[in-house]
Formats: sequence, C-alpha cells, structure tokens
Amino acid sequence: MKILNDFILLGANTARTKAYLQLMARNGLIPSYALIMSPSPESLRQEFISYETRCESLNQKSIEYFQLEEPVLFTLNEYGIPYTLIETDSVNSEESKKALAEAPSPYIVYSGFGGQILKKPVLELGKRFLHIHPGVVPEYRGSTTVYYSLLNEGRIGASAIFLEEKIDCGPVLKTKWFELKHPLPNLDYILDPFIRASLLVEVLKEFVDTGHFEFSTQSATAGETFYIIHPLLKHFAILSTQ
Repeated sequence: MKILNDFILLGANTARTKAYLQLMARNGLIPSYALIMSPSPESLRQEFISYETRCESLNQKSIEYFQLEEPVLFTLNEYGIPYTLIETDSVNSEESKKALAEAPSPYIVYSGFGGQILKKPVLELGKRFLHIHPGVVPEYRGSTTVYYSLLNEGRIGASAIFLEEKIDCGPVLKTKWFELKHPLPNLDYILDPFIRASLLVEVLKEFVDTGHFEFSTQSATAGETFYIIHPLLKHFAILSTQ
C-alpha cells in the first residue's frame, strides 16, 4: 500500500465517494486522511456498525465495479485510513472550511455532495481540488453529461481537472473515453462513479510515478455547458445503450 501524503479525500456518503475509496484502496493508493461530510454523522456510524456485523471483508469479495452497499466508514476502517466526520450538508459551510484550512496536505481529492459548487472562500484556502468530471471537457461541461455524450456519441468519458470558480473550466490533467461493457450497470449509481474512480486512480498513479502533475489549460469559450437533462432525453439515452 502506498500512503499518499500529499492527498486528503474530501467526501460524503455518496456512491462516488464509495467508488473512489474502494478503487484507490484496491490499487494500493491510500489517502493520508479523509474528511467526510454528513448532516448526521451518527447515522454513518450506525450504518457502519450494522454492516460490519453481517459481511466479509472487502478483500474476500469478487468485485466487478465496486460495492455500492459498503459504507464509507467500513472502507476507511478496513484500510486504516484516518478520518474526521464533519457535521454539515455543504462543502462551503464554516465547518468544512475550517477542516480544510487545517488539513496539511496540498491536494484535496474532491468527492462532495452532488450538485454543489465550491465557492471562492473554499477555493482560496490554498489547496488544489482534484475533481473527476463525468464528461470529456471542453466538449461536455456541466450537469448529467454522461447522458448527453451517450445521446451524441454513443460513449461516455471523464476528465481529471483542478477546480476553479468557472464550472468545469479548470486545468486539465487527463481525459479519457471508456468502452461500454454490456449489459451496463446503473448509470447514476454504478457506472458514473466507477469511470470517475478509474480515471482518478490513473492520474494518482502517474503522480506517484513522476512526483508531479502534468496539466494543460482549457479555453473557457470552447466546448459547451450542459444542464440537467430532461427525463425524456435521459430515457432515450438509456434506451440507446440496450
């Protein structure tokens, strides 16, 4: 196992955080610390206790993607990753800002609540927030881009970027298109988190090998920004994969 001393994971009780932690650990890449945001930390503890009493360890399971039912705290404890629970429902809260400001590592692997945008006071804390966006930028910025790329191109991709104020316009570390394997799992709760976690592992491995990140700037005027897809278009996108 490689402890990534330059990296802290900022997460929440989401499918994406579960995928990130499980695939990082599976590939021997352990963040030095984790900050887990939750409006009810006690519910996370109870979920962990309940799960721990009725399952085998992660290493004894055959996993194609990741274990959606595995609690975030189970994975953290399974791999000895120290963590702090932050009682909050916002990455921009005072509680989150305080925890981030005190974090010693320069890089934050960001996996917060869906749909939340980091505001200027958080972005100015002196950290670099590594985000995996579920779309190849600049062509697919914005929301629900997995579905738009399926409709337009019949494929899905992801981008590793550093977050800046303008949505999905930060420096690009790596982009990748993924081959679709049928039958597809649930797009929102399995495939989207899985492709993001897979690309995250790739860029972290490159950092371990080289000691730094290679990145390029992107034009803020190029490409397109998408908004939450209409349910009917989402249905058509899902049908296109069958």
